[in-house]
Amino acid sequence: MTVFVIESPFQVMNAIEAVHHFKFKDNVLIVLLSGLFSKESYERIIDKKQWKEVRYIPFRYKLTNSDFGLHPPKNVYERMQELYLTLDRSVKKKVINNMCRSLGRVDNLVLGSYRRYYDIHMRHIANNVDHNRLFLIDVGTDTLEIGRQRIEEHNAGSGVLGDEPAKSLKSMLRDKLVEWDGTGVDSLTFFTSYDFEVSDPDRVIKNDYRYFKSLADRAAVSDCVWFIAQPLVEQEYLTHEVYVRYLAKVKQYFSGRPVFYIPHPRESGRYIDLARDEFGFETKRFDVPVEYAVTVGGSRPQCIASFFSSALENFAVIFGNRIDIKAFYLHVSDLLKNHESVDEVYSLYVSKGMDIEVVS
Repeated sequence: MTVFVIESPFQVMNAIEAVHHFKFKDNVLIVLLSGLFSKESYERIIDKKQWKEVRYIPFRYKLTNSDFGLHPPKNVYERMQELYLTLDRSVKKKVINNMCRSLGRVDNLVLGSYRRYYDIHMRHIANNVDHNRLFLIDVGTDTLEIGRQRIEEHNAGSGVLGDEPAKSLKSMLRDKLVEWDGTGVDSLTFFTSYDFEVSDPDRVIKNDYRYFKSLADRAAVSDCVWFIAQPLVEQEYLTHEVYVRYLAKVKQYFSGRPVFYIPHPRESGRYIDLARDEFGFETKRFDVPVEYAVTVGGSRPQCIASFFSSALENFAVIFGNRIDIKAFYLHVSDLLKNHESVDEVYSLYVSKGMDIEVVS
């Protein structure tokens, strides 16, 4: 049996590709409903006839802007928030532990994320489901970050560094009832469209989107441009002023051509309105991943553009030079964080000879 645990419709698309690539049998799909995507958005791309079982597990986080691990509560209100978050995590851990026990031993465990800090419940699942082999499907550019984290873990070693100090009863109870087990596994296999180095015994298997390529050939071509947005201000990559300046450059570059602005699920309505009202972009929304909409839908644009969205690489793999793909370069001096990571993405476009034009 192969079990997939995913948290976004895009991960469903990659799960479908993995089933076809590896010819997995007896496939179980588990969707953690975090609140970012509705159950209906998953149901639009999940054909239950293709799965042995499909489970939906409520997993919605609230008060996501509060991190009392970094900033201890300062007043009674914040102490109440901390207590709520502790109890909420305890409930979620019990739900996940019950799920893990219900699965028994599986041949392949396929996760939708494995980040060290933000998706630590996925690591907990890997440590609590008895499996023969662990796979990680693409999670956009976060896949590159996970690859770097895995190298750091291997370089640090997994041996015992010495006796751990004795824990208090409170700490032991918290570990048992509240905290996730974020210990890194010995090895995992990346199933990804990205090319990057990993350290032994991790492996990379190329996702060439062969299944979705076969569907893409049916799509008719329109003469418009789709600009795939990213929540760059919300995620603190750019200031508001700099982001507006880059949008103006995009508008100027495509002057005279019909451009559709494709909002990101985590993007603020403020920037969707700005793209429409100030720059005159038409907006086009999808309830499915944009890659899925193009390959399975009836038409595709003549040009796809963005900054460093993972969708660009996916389209390059699926369509090659049959679609015009442009990545607008964000200068290092304009970025507020992750300078090397972002530049690495642009370098991959060029060094790997992909059908992606980097526009300076």
